[in-house]
Amino acid sequence: MYSRAILTYPLFLDCKLTCHKKCYTRANQECLKDMNSSTANMQSKGVCVVKGKVFGRPLGELDLSMGKVPAVVECLITIIEMYGMYTEGIYRKPGLTTRVNELKELIDNNDVSKIEFEKYQVHVLASVLKSFLRDMPEPLLTFDCYDDFIRAASLSEDRVSTLFNILKKLPKVNYDLMERLVFHLARVALHENVNRMNASSLAIVFAPCVLRTNKLVPAQESLRDIEQQTLCISSIISHQMDKIKSTLADIDTLDTAHHTATHRLSSLRISKVYGPTEGPSKMDEEEKMLVGQIQEIKKEKDFLTSNLPSLRRTNSDDDLLSTDDGSLDDVDTNTLGSSRKAKLKNTTKKSKRSNNNTLDSDEDPIMV
Repeated sequence: MYSRAILTYPLFLDCKLTCHKKCYTRANQECLKDMNSSTANMQSKGVCVVKGKVFGRPLGELDLSMGKVPAVVECLITIIEMYGMYTEGIYRKPGLTTRVNELKELIDNNDVSKIEFEKYQVHVLASVLKSFLRDMPEPLLTFDCYDDFIRAASLSEDRVSTLFNILKKLPKVNYDLMERLVFHLARVALHENVNRMNASSLAIVFAPCVLRTNKLVPAQESLRDIEQQTLCISSIISHQMDKIKSTLADIDTLDTAHHTATHRLSSLRISKVYGPTEGPSKMDEEEKMLVGQIQEIKKEKDFLTSNLPSLRRTNSDDDLLSTDDGSLDDVDTNTLGSSRKAKLKNTTKKSKRSNNNTLDSDEDPIMV
């Protein structure tokens, strides 16, 4: 059963057993006893246990050959980002059950790299991704951190800073997957005017999948927790959206500067007339300056792109998130951001100044 059943009846989050409120004490004893018995014995007791090659497995046991996150997650997210960012109701509308089960069986019994995910509708892929997160034996944000997240959601001030502090307590494999997932959801939310899925809508869908408790919770208390769970995920996604918008704006500025510099360099080279002893290998000062600018722009763009999917806090509360491991979290991101923006402005001004002497030409710019 899905955890929303808790609205009506108590739900056991370890075995997914739902029962009447007057029977939960006896059912819970059976559940706990069955959790330590064999799978066959569990099924004879009526407890549903799902554990395949991929679904229902701990994160540490999954294939990470495609990067820091499980291969199946990377494949699903990649295809969804390629074909489904503008699909209305993505993650809200379920996929066809038969197709979802078919794809889950394929993933459990085959090499993920050989599966043709493109053949499936976006809603089917989205449903499989949600199912993967929901079937994890321990949720992505872990049982140990559940109470901390719920308390952080109730804060009126420094909520986001506290949430990011708690995220740092996650095991590395959990943190890496959460980082990739949040970056993906933020990208989806940026197209909310088309897909109708903003940060709050996505949080309503994903909060029960990644944040849940292993304790027996009364129905009334669980209702309060659902609101806090949603607020946690919504706050994290919204913060990531702000970071993406700022970074993408910087990348657009670099793209403009790159186009200006390459167009000027192309025009400069086309306008030159070489003598019999001269050749294009000999560059004057302006050419050298333009080549240097283009190389710097490329380095800066690569740096910004490589840091897009990050869960690091970026505002004035960064000092609350510092660590002793020498990571980029220790860097004052305000200072770093100001320095980058100053470089962007300087590079753009230089490119525009160089372009004032551009000769009229319809030739394509030479990419250096």
